[in-house]
Order: sequence, then C-alpha cells, then structure tokens
Amino acid sequence: MPQTLTYLINDVAHRYGRVQVRRAGYCRCRGDETLLTGLLNTHSLQALQLVQLAPTVPLSAKVRPRQRRHQVG
Repeated sequence: MPQTLTYLINDVAHRYGRVQVRRAGYCRCRGDETLLTGLLNTHSLQALQLVQLAPTVPLSAKVRPRQRRHQVG
C-alpha cells in the first residue's frame, strides 16, 4: 500500500475513531438513484455483492480473479 494512503487512513481513523476498508472489484458513480435502487434489488445481480456507498455510488464487493499474463516468445 502506498505510504500516502497509509497516512490518510491513519489520519481518518484518528479523527473519526473507526475506519472500514474493503476490497472492491468495481465502483461506479451514477446520477440516477432510481436506477441504482433497481440494480441493488435485482435478484439476478446478487452474485455481484452490490452495496451502496452513497445515494448514487454502487460498489461490487466481488473481486475478479487476477488474470495471468502470458509472455510471448
């Protein structure tokens, strides 16, 4: 983790007393709260493990497996 990010997390934790950090596979800012609510309540999308960070910000907790790089030659 970059040192500047570590400082920022420690500063926020000191200021607010608690910080929650989680891995994210996908985060997208949308301007449509109704659409986001629909996505969060869609049964077929449950595998994405969507959570709502803010009224217009969904986050998928599902992290894609790392893809292996193949060298040619």
